[in-house]
Amino acid sequence: MKKKFVAIVLLIFCFVTVLGGCSKSVLDSASENLSEYSMNLFYNEAEHTVSGSAELKFVNNFSQPITDMVFCLWANGFSEGAKYGPISLANTAKTYPNGVSYGGITVSEVKVDGSEVLSTVGGQDKTALTITLPRTIYVEEKAKVTMNFISTLPNANHRFGYGDSTVNITGFFPVLAVLTSDGWANNPYSPNGDPFFTDCANYKVQISYPKTYTIASTGVQNDTTESEDIKKTIITAKVVRDFAMILSKDFQVIEKEQNGTMVKYYYIQDTDPNASLETGALSIKTYENLFGDYPYDTLSVVECNFVHGGMEFPNLVMISNTLSSREEINEVIAHEIAHQWWYGMVGSNAFEHGWLDEGLTEFSTAMFFEKNPSYGLSKAEMITNANKSYTLFVDVYSEVFGKVDTSMDHSLNDFKTEPEYVYTAYVKSLLMYDNLYELMGEKKFLKAVQNLLSLYRFQNIEPAHLIATFQKVNKTDLESFFSAWIDGKIEVVGQ
Repeated sequence: MKKKFVAIVLLIFCFVTVLGGCSKSVLDSASENLSEYSMNLFYNEAEHTVSGSAELKFVNNFSQPITDMVFCLWANGFSEGAKYGPISLANTAKTYPNGVSYGGITVSEVKVDGSEVLSTVGGQDKTALTITLPRTIYVEEKAKVTMNFISTLPNANHRFGYGDSTVNITGFFPVLAVLTSDGWANNPYSPNGDPFFTDCANYKVQISYPKTYTIASTGVQNDTTESEDIKKTIITAKVVRDFAMILSKDFQVIEKEQNGTMVKYYYIQDTDPNASLETGALSIKTYENLFGDYPYDTLSVVECNFVHGGMEFPNLVMISNTLSSREEINEVIAHEIAHQWWYGMVGSNAFEHGWLDEGLTEFSTAMFFEKNPSYGLSKAEMITNANKSYTLFVDVYSEVFGKVDTSMDHSLNDFKTEPEYVYTAYVKSLLMYDNLYELMGEKKFLKAVQNLLSLYRFQNIEPAHLIATFQKVNKTDLESFFSAWIDGKIEVVGQ
């Protein structure tokens, strides 16, 4: 996610060559043994709800048998009384221009292989649905989980909510948590960063909604039909980590093909939409050249009501309609599209290691401008600005609080303030990756990043995977380098 701030805050397997990437047929092979979500949904405009049924054809691709399953209910982060709500105090007025509003999700009729099972809602802020399985599901075994749900959207300019122009339907359905060595990773919501952490799956979605709306979504929209006042759209998506939709009565849509991917721009008030579409297409071209192929058929850039600068979802990026300049729009588009590589394809637990994907994404954004000088913003300029901004942040926080914790590996809700998170996950992490780039040189650095993509495409990584990948290419121990940055031994970077 790209956060927008004022004052001192900087906006801030396929055996081919990595640069050649792998063709879009890689999705066919990668999708063969994945779990699959099927949803039949209805958006009720009057009630601001999304309701329907969900079926998960589960394949146990974990490394151990399971006797229970945990589904993430992120919509409950928007419920009244949530301890870890999605909005910081500083952003409350901009998020809720019509007054504070609440949302949430209710789940019913949970079944496994056709039989009702015990299910409980718990976790922090009731964001975890735990179901007890009627039998042990062993590795590579399958099961069918079904449930009904209804999600109520708040009147909020956020990922999940409706504003004056758009209905942002993300994090709205029960999604299976990731099973780690420490158990099910069900993260609560957070006003800092992105709490989402999921495995790749396939999706089949049918949604009905008023015919006055246009829909942008993850995946490929295969068919849209109209009956009286209702539209029905059928959507499929292969090998994605999540599923998102945005509805609007005001959307205008333009599109451009880029190396087999149809880039679509859904906009409301952008005065130069062709420039935004071009930045989207050029972002794909640049990152494919730098890192490896974008294997999906679609990518939608969507201007919407959103309190922050932008937000990434599979095949879809949100761009706030409050962005005030062409330079800001270009930077947010380039940043969010870079997330299609560092989140979308190579996943990680952004709740525990927010710096991992945000810093690499921010550095990728700097590389985008370096490789496209016509935008008038160089990597060197971005790094200089980041250095100055980070130094100022440390100085100000040290003066106000006596000291500042500059270590990077915190859970999102352990950051005391939103600026502290931003300067750690975005700005300091950007400087770390740039320091590594200067140490290794462009050729080795890009080789390591390309290897990261080819080794872990459609998987989730830990910091150790990232470090080991860079070490192997550099042929030297980089543990001390990373620990100096991550543990906070490097506090102020020279200007």
